Amino acid sequence: MINITLFIATKMALFDFPLDVILLIAMASKPCDAHNLFLVYGWSKKEIYQELKKRKDVFIYDGKKDVPKDVTNVIIEEGVRFIDEHAFYNRRSLTSVIIPDSVTSIGYYAFCDCTSLTSVIIPDSVTSIGYSAFCDCTSLTSIKIPDSVTTIDEYAFCDCTSLTSVIIPDGGTSIGYRVFGDCTSLTSVIIPDSVTSIGEGAFYNCTSLTSINIPDSVTTIGYSTFHNCTSLTSIVIPDSVTTIGYSAFYNCTSLTSIVIPDSVTTIGNCAFEDCTSLTSVTIPDSVTAIGYYAFDRCTSLTSVNIPDSVTSIGKYAFPSHTKIIRY
Repeated sequence: MINITLFIATKMALFDFPLDVILLIAMASKPCDAHNLFLVYGWSKKEIYQELKKRKDVFIYDGKKDVPKDVTNVIIEEGVRFIDEHAFYNRRSLTSVIIPDSVTSIGYYAFCDCTSLTSVIIPDSVTSIGYSAFCDCTSLTSIKIPDSVTTIDEYAFCDCTSLTSVIIPDGGTSIGYRVFGDCTSLTSVIIPDSVTSIGEGAFYNCTSLTSINIPDSVTTIGYSTFHNCTSLTSIVIPDSVTTIGYSAFYNCTSLTSIVIPDSVTTIGNCAFEDCTSLTSVTIPDSVTAIGYYAFDRCTSLTSVNIPDSVTSIGKYAFPSHTKIIRY
């Protein structure tokens, strides 16, 4: 446990510590913004930035000059509003970054392929996170996205293979294409009630995800949303959902049962294909169409009751051994 009194006894002593230690202390402050920690103890933003600029292991990003390939610690200058596209792309030695509350947007590929970046604090000023902004940050273990963020673009956190948990902000209405795709260590996700759409491949190949709560606000589970989530054992689909898309739960090999609510009208092609542990499925009389291969290769599914409301059943919708009971 770090004794904070050591850090406030003399401000100059602080600068002898690694920047990641400063960040650790900053994360314990409220609000979680490094320079605000020093304001709490009577230190001005200007003073702390000037002192940190003297450190040889710190690069000050002003939004204009190129970032060195071997950069390890970054402070983004107060006043910078946008982190440009590709600003820190492929800076594989980067371990820590301080983002000031002047920043409103994190651009395309901004931190993509920063493979040594372990944590980042996104301030409440940020409203959008761009395409592939943190893609391939393979050492990033957790992320809290503030409620100010309304847009998380495609692939934003794709291939963050060490990411174990994520909190999606209350302000967001959709989870975009492959945003968390291939986050193979992701075990838990909190989706707020503001989200109405879970996009295509949003959690594609999240092989450690065991369960997820889909709020009542969601109306669509899109193409390959949970494709290859092989540890997913259960899921509750809320009454608000009307469509289960193509390959939505493809190869969820640990899923044992599924209850489809009576709001759903269409079960897409390949929706539950290769769910080899699936033993029971409840299909309501709201469903009119079951796509091709929808439950194909569900080798543990011995029988299924299909209501008369279903007028279209696609080719190979069920395994040949599954008994179809119409009612």
